[in-house]
Parts: sequence; C-alpha cells; structure tokens
Amino acid sequence: MKKARLIALGVLFVGLLVAVLIKVAGSDPHYLGKSARAWALDLNSPDPKLRAQAVTSLQKMGSTAVPSLVSMLNTTNKSLSDKTFFIVVPRLPPKTRRSMYESHFPVGPVIKRTLAIRALETIGPDAHAAIPALHKALADKENLVSSRAAQALGKIGKESVPILLPDLHNSDPVFRRQIIYALGLVGADAQEAVPALIEQLDDPDALVRTTTIDALSKIGAAATPVLVEALHDKNAAKRQSAAKAIATIHLKNGKVSEALIEVLQDSEPAVRRQAAESLGILSPGLPSVVTALIHALQDQNSEVRLEAIRGLGRAGKRAESASPALKESLKDPDESVRAAALAALTKITNTTSSTSPP
Repeated sequence: MKKARLIALGVLFVGLLVAVLIKVAGSDPHYLGKSARAWALDLNSPDPKLRAQAVTSLQKMGSTAVPSLVSMLNTTNKSLSDKTFFIVVPRLPPKTRRSMYESHFPVGPVIKRTLAIRALETIGPDAHAAIPALHKALADKENLVSSRAAQALGKIGKESVPILLPDLHNSDPVFRRQIIYALGLVGADAQEAVPALIEQLDDPDALVRTTTIDALSKIGAAATPVLVEALHDKNAAKRQSAAKAIATIHLKNGKVSEALIEVLQDSEPAVRRQAAESLGILSPGLPSVVTALIHALQDQNSEVRLEAIRGLGRAGKRAESASPALKESLKDPDESVRAAALAALTKITNTTSSTSPP
C-alpha cells in the first residue's frame, strides 16, 4: 500500500513536471522550428555557422523573443519546475535521467543567464522591454553576468540612459565603471548623460576617470561644449581630464583650440602638459596653436616643454616658424626635451625639403 502511494506520488510529480515544461515550451516563441531560448544557447555553439544563424534568427524574432529571454535571464534553478525536476528526476532510470538533465540543463545557470543577455544584446533596441531585468543583472555577483548586462544596456541604446544615470553615484567604483561603459556604448544618443559624466572626471578611481574619457569620446561632439566649460573647473584633476577628453573626440574646432590655448597658462603643470598634448593632437598646424606651443617651450615644467615640441613636430612644415625656438631647445637641460627637439626639427626640415620645388 505504501509502495503504491509512492509510485502514485512519483507519477503525479512527473505529470506536474511535464505539464510545467510543456507550458514553458509552449509560451516560448519559435523561429525556424527553434525557440528563442534554443537560439540563445546556440550563441555558445562551437560551430561558427550555427552561431551566425543564431544571431540572424534572434534579430528576426526581435521583441517577441524578449519575455522568454528575460525569463531565461532570471534562471536560478529554484523555479517550481526546477524544484519538481530535482525531486522527480533523480528517481528515474539512469538513461532517462541523463536525457532529462541534458534537455533541461544544457548549460549551468551562470552561462545560461549570460547567453540570455547576449541574445538581448543581439536583438538591440527592440529589446528595450528587458532594460529593468538587465539593470537588475548589473548587481549580479557573477562578473561575467554583470559586465555583459552593461554591454547589453549600451547596445539597446538611449532608452537605457535614464535608468543608468542614478547609478553613477554608486559607492562601488567597479559598478560605476560598468555604468559609464554602458553609457559610452550608447554613443551620441547618451547626450543627456554628459553633465553627469563630467562629474566623474575627477573621480578618485583612475579607471573610472579613464572609462569616462572614453565614454565622452564616443558620445562625441555633443560633449564638447560641456568639456570646454570643465577646462575652467576649480578642480585640477577635472581640468586635466577634460583637456584629454577633448582630444579623444578629434573635433577640429577653432573655439576648442582657443580654449586649450588658454589652459596652457593653467597654474597646474599636469593640466598645462595635457593642454599641450591635446593641441598637438587636434590642430598642431593652426597658426595660433603653433604660436602658443612656441611660447610653451619656455614653460618651467619639462613635461610641458616636451609635449609642446611633440606637437610642433606633428605640424611638420606648418611649424617652420618654430625652427629657431626648437634650435634653442637643443640646449635644454632635460635630455628628453633635447632629443624631442632634434626629432621635431628633422620632421620640419624633411617635410620642407620634400615639398620644395627642385
């Protein structure tokens, strides 16, 4: 009698398990005979053709795949179907048990969550309904999951920005870096984040500052006016980072050059050095820049003089008027400055001779 009850209970559990699995499978949208979850798992396939097909299929499915992928992202192996699975399946015959495990758990929960995120990232902006779930995943204890969530939020685009901005005040620098990285991936559409990102330019964490500069460069021209304003911030670290960020945008703008020329008079040597470097990258041949860099050859700081010389060297023939000052720099007490001056003069001379008529 007792054995019969156990058998009946086992049958009931199996029936419940099958019913739950059928319900889950039935609610999962399909494309080319495969569910969204199956295509997500195929993103991890060793076969490059299958991975490529998975990308195409998920993009075709678009927003219809999002609910099941979000459910996949929330995998913890603690759902009702999972609990039933762990009660019933261990009691099944070995062959059946192995088959059930392979079909129900083809990968571990961490990889499963990561693949769900990759699938949402592949869908891109059409996966905007997954933003809350991805935002939650940013706090996942598994770095593989949290870092991928940041990337997916960035690829989904501008609709992620409002939910990301408050996280810039998080006390964890690693978390802040992920948020900034995501905003950078959004690119020009993250323009509204620029003021908040500017505040990160003097973050105590060096990697946060570097990630911020990279993010601002990806946002591009829209960030330039706020960066120019930051060149006059009371905080020297922010002024220096702003000067560096401007150079990464590679925007050749007269007003930007004028602002950087002013910064060559900054009280902090590190800020002046960065201004000289940025001018040498953005517009080394501009007459006003050449003049400013020539004056910077008299700076008391050797690193400022060094960057000024490098900028003049990049200008080539356009910095021909700097030759007398560069020749004086050959007497500089700093060996690196003297070497850079010789290299710059060589560039100017070679450029001049190679472009002069025979």
